[in-house]
Amino acid sequence: MTSQEDVHNFCKRVFDDLPATPQRLVEISRAQQADELLQRVVQQTLSGWKEGAKHPDMLDYFAARGEISVLYLTSGTLLMYGRRIIIPPSLREEMLNRLHDDGPGTARNRATGSTSATSGGAADIRGSTTPGGAATTTTAASASCAVA
Repeated sequence: MTSQEDVHNFCKRVFDDLPATPQRLVEISRAQQADELLQRVVQQTLSGWKEGAKHPDMLDYFAARGEISVLYLTSGTLLMYGRRIIIPPSLREEMLNRLHDDGPGTARNRATGSTSATSGGAADIRGSTTPGGAATTTTAASASCAVA
């Protein structure tokens, strides 16, 4: 299997395993894009963590840089920590409420929580790993990913 096939297969597995509907992924992606800090993390991830990577508000992300990746959706990017979605601050309260909801869908909400990461602190950016290496882009169905 070629390296391009490996990346394609990795991307497909990631998208297939995400515990969110396509509409929810778009919502999270838009919230990430509206967050200035997360957009700087995306740019640093794609550029190889060079300029400004040691800025104080980037230190936790810099420390986890080998595990952060950017997935490209047809509607934008999705910032990941390993196989977990980085949840932007604007959606955190809603996500926590969903996790603590005892109504229908609790199992799915808890699965979402175990595969989501909030952003903003060292305790928030831990747990999973994702393949490292140079930035690579490939197409997986209607999406692609850059593994950095």
